[in-house]
Amino acid sequence: MELKVVSLDGKAAGSVELPDAIFGLEPRADILHRCVRWQLAKRQRGTHDVKNRGEIHRTGKKMYRQKGTGSARHGSARVNLFRGGGRSFGPTPRSHAIDLPGRAQYPEHRRAPGAGHQRLRHPAAADIGADQVGAGSIGGAFQMSTTDPRYYDVIISPVITEKATLASERNQVMFKVARRATKPQIKEAVEKLFDVKVKSVNTHVRKGKIKAFKGTIGEQSEVKRAIVTLEEGHKIDVTTGL
Repeated sequence: MELKVVSLDGKAAGSVELPDAIFGLEPRADILHRCVRWQLAKRQRGTHDVKNRGEIHRTGKKMYRQKGTGSARHGSARVNLFRGGGRSFGPTPRSHAIDLPGRAQYPEHRRAPGAGHQRLRHPAAADIGADQVGAGSIGGAFQMSTTDPRYYDVIISPVITEKATLASERNQVMFKVARRATKPQIKEAVEKLFDVKVKSVNTHVRKGKIKAFKGTIGEQSEVKRAIVTLEEGHKIDVTTGL
């Protein structure tokens, strides 16, 4: 892509060559909005903090007896009812960063209409000839036509596990899909991207739960998966690499 260069005086100052892989993409307002939110969230320090009742330097002894005083029943003076007591449900230091898919972070991963074909195959597979596609090929990767870039927001990645390998024997493929993706959207995305016919789509959501590993407590996020059953004669092979 060749663009003209204009000086501060408004006169022509030559031209410059820019790579089409970055500056020739179709702008997408949804991806730009997600990138701006991602950058602004990472910029927050997250150092806000208050003292809860466990961090207040006061005695925890009951201040007076339970009955006979005519006053309300109270125990510790560190509670949030008293002046100088702890704060209830206040902010604590944390990270405000949110996740953003890599294909939205880097220009070479931002797909636009007419960008050609993408393959579910590592580039190294081309060196050994393992990316040849054919009706009877084994381990061949189907071409993914980029008719609509929004299909890539529905199908996030294939699932390669032991259970997914067993499902492939029944002509089924498992994908990690967007949390709000519906079955008709998943079916349409698979048919358009892989040029196959889908017989049925089943989905399930793995609920997030709290896990502890080596004393560190973390929380697993919810993951939605789709089990796609293909029609006879159609095949998607993603078990040999991405």
